[in-house]
Amino acid sequence: MTRLVPLVVAVGVIAFALIDCARSDAEKMPARIPKGIWIVLILVLPVVGAVGWLLLSRMQAGRAGGPGGPGGSGGSRPPRGGPSRPSRGPVAPDDDPEFLARLEADRRRRERERRQRERDAEREGRGTTNGSTPDDERPTDDPGPGAGGGVSADPHENPGSPA
Repeated sequence: MTRLVPLVVAVGVIAFALIDCARSDAEKMPARIPKGIWIVLILVLPVVGAVGWLLLSRMQAGRAGGPGGPGGSGGSRPPRGGPSRPSRGPVAPDDDPEFLARLEADRRRRERERRQRERDAEREGRGTTNGSTPDDERPTDDPGPGAGGGVSADPHENPGSPA
């Protein structure tokens, strides 16, 4: 059983090193050795290659400001594309540009809806709905009370008429 423990640990380290190497960015390989050669080294020299990968990749990450940190290209090469940003994504929602864009779009939509409700309420207050004219402004065939000779049923409007 005690002979099996070092073997299991070695297989675990080799598997971890292979996966870590395969998932690493090709531009950030330690010691400027291409990714394919690192994989061959880990497979051909199992323990030495895996431990070498783990040590060199961690030392490079430490010099570059941590994994995914600024200046992650390692060595003396300047980072490409201007200042580097962490590859892990925003830390908080208010640092996420997509979240902020959605938040701004929601705010604008709510503002448009509020203005539309205010316009609708204003129209209703004037007696209009959806841009139509009020009932008293609509043309009718009947001139209505008090218009051009019509007799009103209200005795106060036509004092001379019998009620």
